Amino acid sequence: MLLYSDVISEDEMISDAFPLKTVDDIVYQVDCAMIVVKDGDVNIGANPSAEEQEEALENGAQQVNNVVHSFRLHQTNFDKKTYLSYLKGYMKTIKTYLQEKNPDRVEAFEKGAAAYAKKIVANLKDFEFVMNLHSGAGIV
Repeated sequence: MLLYSDVISEDEMISDAFPLKTVDDIVYQVDCAMIVVKDGDVNIGANPSAEEQEEALENGAQQVNNVVHSFRLHQTNFDKKTYLSYLKGYMKTIKTYLQEKNPDRVEAFEKGAAAYAKKIVANLKDFEFVMNLHSGAGIV
């Protein structure tokens, strides 16, 4: 299994155990599902179909996102202005990292980052943002 870590915070964020797709050649989109977990027990089954009636949760059980749960990520609350500010700072940090480690990648990164930011901002209401709890510098 491959683990993918944020190059800035070094926090593990995702793995190839989940379906991944590259977006704008700079970020991964991860297919995830809602699962039911209870004290010490994990059900990694897929989402129930629309035709199925939602099962009542047992005492102590929670419905959670499988990626968020697996990597102990936590939801953040960003409005458009706050997210753009955070993203701008993070992308600047990544650019500096690339200038030091992989200068040939900088131009493609800048183009991809601009395209990615446009997509996110245009559809901000459709996204939930999560990050590692102890990471103040990592990707959201």
